Amino acid sequence: LLCVLGKNNPMSLVLILLGLTALLGVQASRKIAERDLGSMDRYKVLIKRVGEALCIEPAVIAGIISRESHAGKILKNGWGDRGNGFGLMQRDSQGFKMLAQSSEPLENFVSDSKNESKNDVCCAVGVAASEKIAERDLKNMDKYKETITRVAHSKCIPPSLVAAIISRESHAGTALKDGWGDHGNAFGLMQVDKRYHKPQGAWDSEEHIKQGTDILCQSITDIQKKFPTWSKEQQLKGGISAYNAGTRNVRTYEGMDVGTTHDDYANDVVARAKFFQRNGY
Repeated sequence: LLCVLGKNNPMSLVLILLGLTALLGVQASRKIAERDLGSMDRYKVLIKRVGEALCIEPAVIAGIISRESHAGKILKNGWGDRGNGFGLMQRDSQGFKMLAQSSEPLENFVSDSKNESKNDVCCAVGVAASEKIAERDLKNMDKYKETITRVAHSKCIPPSLVAAIISRESHAGTALKDGWGDHGNAFGLMQVDKRYHKPQGAWDSEEHIKQGTDILCQSITDIQKKFPTWSKEQQLKGGISAYNAGTRNVRTYEGMDVGTTHDDYANDVVARAKFFQRNGY
């Protein structure tokens, strides 16, 4: 068939061959990416945070990391390209620019400065990313500021914490469709899960914020009972984690975020709360 097409219409044959080449290329790329997936998962939470903070699709960052260093597997002491490219994203020491250079927080992480541990850098990157997202949500959050403050004070909860949960759950409502998120399972600014609670009020109403705050308060109380020897601050943070994944998921203070959405819920919310506190909440 190809011979007939090539004889009668050479251009058709060229297009078919190009299409086959492209298809094989895509399949090969997918196969390589699949092999890198296990190693890539180590950086999944960080990649998502940085991508969201910089408005870059996390998949794009992961794609570059796979292409440049196979998620770090082909590097020697962090270096590749005959000693010219450094880190997961292979920033060129000669100064050539690439898309990865715009992801400065991620570069700082993979560069692993001699004066900072990976955990310290990772934590700093996480806080910066959380604050950046909270900053983007601030304008929409201000629509609900009075209601948030009124409800929070009535429940003896910091308004900044309620705002932080609203930011994390729904980006102050901007991530919702007709008031719903999480594939139609969670409702309103604070994403009350209909599978465990009967949603109350309109999605952006005071009644809804009261319900979400009540659920948060109950989560904190449950953690206080479960871990009576924890400090008040630790119990508060544990309650934040439980708001997302339930009290049973909180087993240790250090590992409380394991099993939450993106494995970073409490740390992310606390960082956002500090931002909102500095901005009048």
